[in-house]
Amino acid sequence: MGGATYYWCVKSSLSKDGEIYFHADYIEVNSNGDMIGWREKEDAKIQTLVIASGQWTVFYAAKCFCGSPVFVEHWKGEVHSSND
Repeated sequence: MGGATYYWCVKSSLSKDGEIYFHADYIEVNSNGDMIGWREKEDAKIQTLVIASGQWTVFYAAKCFCGSPVFVEHWKGEVHSSND
């Protein structure tokens, strides 16, 4: 199947450090509030990650080399790198 297009971070209490990183082509939030990561290739569509409503707070496209947000310029206190 190959790799998905984007690398994402979701803030969740399900992870010890509060962040889960994963690959998906796109993210869907369904009518129940569940966050679903999707991968599409040819005729196949698969879920790469599903987190139930109430188990996540925010998600963003992340940089592969450090995990910081790709399209967020300032988010003081939320994203930390080894240079902080």
